[in-house]
Amino acid sequence: MKTKVAVQFYVAFVLMLVATLALVGGLSYLKSAREVEKQVEKFLSQVLQTALHQTDLYLKTYEYASNSIISNVEVRRYLDVPPEDYYNFWMYYNRIKQYVLQPNLQYHPQVNLIYVLGKDGRVAFSNSSTRTVAEAELSGLYDELWEIAPPDGRMAIWNPSSDSGQSSKSVTVVRRIRSMKNWEYAGVLGIEFQADELSRLWESVDLGEQGFFFIVDDEGRFIYHPDKSLIGMEWEDPLAVRLLEGGGQTFTGELDGQTRMFVARTSSQTGWHMAVSMPQQELRNPISAIRSTTLAVGLAALMVSALVAFWFVQRITRPIRLLKEGMRQTEKGNWQLIQSLNRTDEFGQLIHSYNLMVNRLSVLIDTVYREQLERQQAQYQALQLQINPHFLYNTLATMNSYAIERDVHEISEMSEAMSFMLRYAIQTNLEEITVANELNHIRNYLIIMSHRLQREFEIDVLIPPSLLLEKMVPLTLQPLVENAFQHAFPMGIQEHHRIRIDAGTDAGVFQVMVEDNGAGIPEERLQQIMELFRQKKGADTPGGRRGSIGLVNVHRRIQLVFGEEYGLSLEAVPEGGTRIVMSMPAARGSRAFPQS
Repeated sequence: MKTKVAVQFYVAFVLMLVATLALVGGLSYLKSAREVEKQVEKFLSQVLQTALHQTDLYLKTYEYASNSIISNVEVRRYLDVPPEDYYNFWMYYNRIKQYVLQPNLQYHPQVNLIYVLGKDGRVAFSNSSTRTVAEAELSGLYDELWEIAPPDGRMAIWNPSSDSGQSSKSVTVVRRIRSMKNWEYAGVLGIEFQADELSRLWESVDLGEQGFFFIVDDEGRFIYHPDKSLIGMEWEDPLAVRLLEGGGQTFTGELDGQTRMFVARTSSQTGWHMAVSMPQQELRNPISAIRSTTLAVGLAALMVSALVAFWFVQRITRPIRLLKEGMRQTEKGNWQLIQSLNRTDEFGQLIHSYNLMVNRLSVLIDTVYREQLERQQAQYQALQLQINPHFLYNTLATMNSYAIERDVHEISEMSEAMSFMLRYAIQTNLEEITVANELNHIRNYLIIMSHRLQREFEIDVLIPPSLLLEKMVPLTLQPLVENAFQHAFPMGIQEHHRIRIDAGTDAGVFQVMVEDNGAGIPEERLQQIMELFRQKKGADTPGGRRGSIGLVNVHRRIQLVFGEEYGLSLEAVPEGGTRIVMSMPAARGSRAFPQS
């Protein structure tokens, strides 16, 4: 258990106070005994009131979260739209799930499930990975939750029983949702979280060796108890009747063969009954301790206090000196770690955090330096490509003119396509262009390839018009098509050979797919390329191979522009062929491309 500095101060001061109070302990014994009993009861009441206040504050966060959902215009319109209006019904369903429910679920990781229920059985929900739920299960809760939710729109707490369809160890915040049309209530919002999340607020309550803290709801079921197996169970004891009927009170009773004191309070927000229970024998222990205080102990306590004070000052000043010296070395650029003192208090945590910060800063500086170096290399290569481009343009234009004069259509078409490709490659910014630009670049590439192959070859482009203005990294789509020509058809192009380009979005990620029905890719080679992607190595590095230079470079350029979570992925098509998927952040629309 970690010892905090505040506890160390407390122990030192208590030792000095004990030395002083020991002089008058014998004379004030009777009065102190009476005061101790009063203070114990007051302390238990304060502990209980603090726990009650912390619980209400914790549940307030869910009330604030529910405010943003029940006041959302699209949520209210979703409850109003007729089911036969299929388009608007599913549009609002997808939008509130993607932009309302899922963001709230991600912002509150302790939440298991958020759902919106309508009168006609409509359900929109979002659940965490640890909570599985069926739509039919939720739609059947509407009538029960409608009765639980207050008609004035306030928040209510639902603790489901074991036969209600939900875990008895979960707690649900319930509120009604108003209609957008007539301002009347038309639906119910539910936010479910584990009761264990509330337990963390109360597990730190220290009530001695045999004292404990517990909570029951209006029906007598345990919301919290130190014995985890009792959570969700009904308290079958005569004391439960006194607790549920009495409200805020202090009383004594027999429990497990012991006479115990119970201090209870009722939450005005949740209706829960919170109680503290301690054995009376343990409550009298402080009174017995007063009798053992003597003048000799007081004198000895003064001497010990002096030694403790000296030891305490040394423990405080030593880590401060170490931190000061470490920071001085950091100012000089020396990333040195501070020697650990094997302490678990705030100073030990501070030294650990400082070492962690130094280590992370060192790694971060190294990463930034490496990325800056890669960007400078890319910019240098781009500048090299821009050396006197007009000479190349004019040369191709001259070739085109000669071909037109001599009526050589093939040369004219190839030189014109090559001119367009060269201009696109050199003049395109290193940042973002659109899908339409890349497709036009591929069209010029196919013109040249048709003359090289001495046959026409068409690519199936299935990208919907709504995604043609999505942003891409320039010169990334044509290398994937070129890779298919080089490796997918080793025996030459046949009539049945196809290359398909499709695009779609999934969870905010824009994906472009290039798929062929060629010879496919061996599993060993596929794993080698994916390992190159993970190692961030190019084909010209010792870990790369020339056959994957285009794919690795495209993958790395996408990550340089959009981040490490994006790039390329490869997979073998079961029917034969290879599928390459390029992932980038989405900016428009929502349309998932087919998987076959």
